[in-house]
Amino acid sequence: MAFNTEKPVEPNGSSDHSDLTWRARLAKALKRWAGMKAPQVVHPGTEQRRACSDVERLSSLGNLDRLNAAVFEGTVRIAFAGDSIVEGDRDGLYDNSVVATLMRALREQNPGIDFVAGNFSLSGRGIGALATESYVGQPYPEDLATGFYRPDGSPVTDQWPVGSVVGKSWMAHLRDFAPDFVMVMHGANDLSGSSLGNTTALKHVLDLIRHFPKAPSVGVSTTALPAISAGYQEEAQIAADGVRGVARELNLTLVDINRAFNRLRAGVDVEHLVYTRDDTFAGYPAGWSVEARSTFSLANAGGGAISGNGSALRNLQSLDILIKATFSCPSWFSTTCALHYRSMGSPAHQYSVHISSGSLVLYWGATTLGFKAMGALASGSKVVLQVDVQGALHRVYVNKALQLAVYDYHHLRRGSHGVAIIGGTGTITDFIVHTGDYCATEVPQLSDLELYGGDNVATHTGVPDGNGINHPTRYANRVCWAAAFSALVDHIRVQKSPGR
Repeated sequence: MAFNTEKPVEPNGSSDHSDLTWRARLAKALKRWAGMKAPQVVHPGTEQRRACSDVERLSSLGNLDRLNAAVFEGTVRIAFAGDSIVEGDRDGLYDNSVVATLMRALREQNPGIDFVAGNFSLSGRGIGALATESYVGQPYPEDLATGFYRPDGSPVTDQWPVGSVVGKSWMAHLRDFAPDFVMVMHGANDLSGSSLGNTTALKHVLDLIRHFPKAPSVGVSTTALPAISAGYQEEAQIAADGVRGVARELNLTLVDINRAFNRLRAGVDVEHLVYTRDDTFAGYPAGWSVEARSTFSLANAGGGAISGNGSALRNLQSLDILIKATFSCPSWFSTTCALHYRSMGSPAHQYSVHISSGSLVLYWGATTLGFKAMGALASGSKVVLQVDVQGALHRVYVNKALQLAVYDYHHLRRGSHGVAIIGGTGTITDFIVHTGDYCATEVPQLSDLELYGGDNVATHTGVPDGNGINHPTRYANRVCWAAAFSALVDHIRVQKSPGR
């Protein structure tokens, strides 16, 4: 992506080019987006992850049939729906915003294509407002709780063509624009901490878009985290994780701003977790929270097995997990065996996969997420039960055969794992666990000041630039927000159009 980075200016006029200056760190960041290797932090004893240049793009492409057809036809209509960051004219010039930067790159790199853009973003609104048909245009001044007002935007900026229409829903403005491609860019205002609530609203929005008279291709983006001083780190990450899962579930184009942001600010790749083995029952019950009525006890001195019944949770939390165990029961007819994971400490707030003679069930609390009828299990037989969880995708295997694959959004964050034998008694052996969590495997490139500005420390003297909370600086818009569109920009560039 050809962004203009001429004549960078150091804060306070500094000419120091060491790694400690803004200019040097920005140069490193730009090199990374250009395909050059980024320095890595070495953590002995952990599996090292690859730098930005070595992994797949920070975006993934979904179904782009309508967009591809529009490129071939020579005119591409693109609509954006997002919050103040996408709206682009709060605490900064619109020309420096993510949408303006992206559209400038598309037009420069594809002179034979007429790009018609409509930025229908609204400051302070979240995905719930876009999903609500009763959230409509109002006369100025609007009541933010029930509606919105935007004046006719300048053709140069692509903002709100003809302005908002009184009585017309936010979604209807997008529909009547007749886009070939829609980018839904929410998350910064969706900080309830409920991934299920956020993704339910997002899926409703996507269903409405799918039923436009001209069904467009759709992309979604993940939100960056706000400045650390502003809080809401976990809530914003929950919102981003939910969008990432929905993109994969529905085969949507994903612009992973959150992933790019975490790599730049913290050196953490949220898509490539570091896994640690934590298996066997050595030392049990030390390190475990055991149900009061449980009769589990070590079956051998080496910690290779436990026998009895009840439930036990390991006092260790992880994000993703691969957990496998072999269960054997004298009577499967009266016994259910289970694996627990992402547990928040109670049966009502944990995932569990239960196997018994005749059925396999995946639960969140008491809610059934997946069911598979199984054959009868012979008394005394062994069953290998395995769960592989990555983000929102849960895959359940029985005796190495995949039986269930379910996307779910009740809880995408950390939790404990454990085992259970319910009803009868049994033995658990070959307990193998790989826990996945974040680990800084790269050198951070940009600080919150460089990403968000604010506090009267201007990154560019005299130019409003960032708000110190969640509105990015012009440089962050280039090397993080807009750069996360690189896969989509490259895809459009290599398509065949009438002028090529």
